[in-house]
Amino acid sequence: MSSNGATANGSPRSIDRLVTLGYITAVSIPPIGLILGIVLAIGSRRASSRHAPWVIAVSVAAAVVWVLVLASGALRTASTDY
Repeated sequence: MSSNGATANGSPRSIDRLVTLGYITAVSIPPIGLILGIVLAIGSRRASSRHAPWVIAVSVAAAVVWVLVLASGALRTASTDY
């Protein structure tokens, strides 16, 4: 602990929040989720590095799904055909 009370490493809570944010953005915004997955992989904590490959995998899978949805035209126009 330094003289101002700060610790050298982030608290486990902030690491957990980063992991959670990684999963959420991996699905909703895959490029940002991929970046967060790489950040988690570079981090030294074992809990974050354990989740890093999963965040990266979810990000890649979600990117493929988003590309397929956008390419199919599902979000292009509203259809009134029932």
